[in-house]
Amino acid sequence: QEASKIMPTTFNLDYDSATKSCFDEVVNGYMISLNKDFIKKEPYSIISIALTLNFPKLSRPALLLIGYIASNIKFDSNYIDIVERDFGVYSELGKQSYYNAIKELVDIKVFAITNRKSMYVVNHNMIFKGNLEKFIATYNELYGKPCVVDEQGRIVINK
Repeated sequence: QEASKIMPTTFNLDYDSATKSCFDEVVNGYMISLNKDFIKKEPYSIISIALTLNFPKLSRPALLLIGYIASNIKFDSNYIDIVERDFGVYSELGKQSYYNAIKELVDIKVFAITNRKSMYVVNHNMIFKGNLEKFIATYNELYGKPCVVDEQGRIVINK
């Protein structure tokens, strides 16, 4: 199931890492557990500061497309299917605005075009929903090598 949410990417996966330890320990016959409480909240996506610095230069359709991606990308995933008709309903914009927004966001590397119609690989450094460490570990298990790009600059998806 994890594999179905992750596609090959051309975007950076090289991060510094740190290790945190949580453990159970028996002290004087008592079990001591370290637990983390979680706040229940609505799911959210992370949008990088680097991307927000581009907001003043982006068109309204491109900004709406960023919102669409952040709202619809699956948890721990790096791709999204963006169907023109669905984006049109979401944004109340026409076909030309859709294609202009796609080009604008590809140009600033928010996502990359693939060889599959309507499928885009999202730059997880720009927009992400989930656990980035888990995503990177799973990605490296699945692919661990550079992805294939065709002569048109599209990421080749063979799944």
